[in-house]
Amino acid sequence: MAIRALDYTPPTDICFADYLSALLTADRETVPDDTRYHYRDRLKESFKKYGIEPNSNTLDGTWDIPLNNFSYERTHFESLVRDPTEVFRFLWDNRVALGIDERAYTRVQSVRPCLRIAPDGFGLRETVAEYVQLTRVRADELQQLFPPIGKPPTMPKNVEVTLYGGGTLIFDEYGRIKYHIYNRIFSQLQAERIEYLWRYGYYSDSSKNVNPFAKMHLRRAAEFSNHFIGEEF
Repeated sequence: MAIRALDYTPPTDICFADYLSALLTADRETVPDDTRYHYRDRLKESFKKYGIEPNSNTLDGTWDIPLNNFSYERTHFESLVRDPTEVFRFLWDNRVALGIDERAYTRVQSVRPCLRIAPDGFGLRETVAEYVQLTRVRADELQQLFPPIGKPPTMPKNVEVTLYGGGTLIFDEYGRIKYHIYNRIFSQLQAERIEYLWRYGYYSDSSKNVNPFAKMHLRRAAEFSNHFIGEEF
C-alpha cells in the first residue's frame, strides 16, 4: 500500500500531505470498500496527530478526479502507455485544461504501465506518466514573475535560481485520464523551497548541490570495498 502510493505523488517537492492523499487514493483504487475495518480513517487520524492533513479537497482525503473535458483526438492508446512523445502530445493538446504553464520547459520524464492486484484478486491496469517543468531566473527576477515569488532578503540579486514543477498523470486501461497530481512551477511553494535551500547553503556552497543520498551510498561502498581489500581469502 505504501509503495503503491508513490505512483500517486507529484514528481517534485513532495510533502507529507501529498503522500497521505496518495496513500488514501492508491488504496481506494484497489479496495473501494473500506466499511469493514475503516483503516483509511484510522490512517488519517494517525497523520492528524502529527499535524498532517490530506492535501486534497475531498471529504475522504483522496485526490480530486479531473472534471475538465480533455481532447483525445490525436491520442493513440497503444503508444500512450509507453511512449513519452505520445504523452507529451496529449499534454500539449490539453495544456490549458491541465493548467500547464507555457513559459517553462516541459519534459515527459517517465511512462510506466502498471498492473495492480487487489486483495480479492482483481487486476487494476493503469498507466503512470510523469512530466517535469523547469526554468532558470535570477533572484531579482522572482518578484517580476506572475504570480510573484518571494526572495530571501539576504540572497544576492544575481544568484541564478532554477524553479521546478510538474505533475503525474494517471490513465485508466482505456487511456482516459483519471488523476492529475501536480505542483505548479510558478507558485508560493517555490518561495518556501528557495528559502529552505538558501538557508542551508545550497546556492552558496557547490558541494551541497550533490545528492546527499548518492554521497552516502558512495561512502558506504568505499568503506565496504576497503574492508574486503584487507581480507585474506
